[in-house]
Amino acid sequence: MFAPVPPPEEQASAESLIRFGPGVPDPRTARTIDVWQGNAPGPEAAPHHGRSEEKRRHPGRYVLAGLVLLAVIGFLLWQHFATPVSISSVTVAADKANLTCGQTELVTATLHTNGGSGKVHYQWVRSDGTVSGTLTQSVPSGVHQVQLPLRWTVTGQGNFQGTATVKILSPGSATGTAVFNYSCS
Repeated sequence: MFAPVPPPEEQASAESLIRFGPGVPDPRTARTIDVWQGNAPGPEAAPHHGRSEEKRRHPGRYVLAGLVLLAVIGFLLWQHFATPVSISSVTVAADKANLTCGQTELVTATLHTNGGSGKVHYQWVRSDGTVSGTLTQSVPSGVHQVQLPLRWTVTGQGNFQGTATVKILSPGSATGTAVFNYSCS
């Protein structure tokens, strides 16, 4: 019915001995056997490879992290204390002097700055009564001209003179205006 299980001595003499599972030590490892039998030396005899030794062996990783942290702090301080942007003048120009039926006018305001960094808050006011609301343009350090575009599409029959005015709200205040003609019969 069932084949008899050979005695342990016959199993041990086999050329290929496989042991696995919890609690089965590897006979080729003396330390494992000592731990298994409870004869392992105490923790004071084992070599110490703790964190303090690890820090002494690899201080470079902390130096690199420190340098990166200093670079980030330096960049943030530089941005905070950099020269703020100021606007010396504003010019506004219409791309086309005359439009015909259904065309779009590109009006561009050019801000002349001191090269400082910051944000410019502005709005466009059109002669048809449309006001853009407050818009914001970031200005990086070293930039001396910033362009603010407005696209205005005019449709319908008739003649129309369009006026687009940019109002700089901050820093400081300035305005500039461009005019174009629209004709559609």
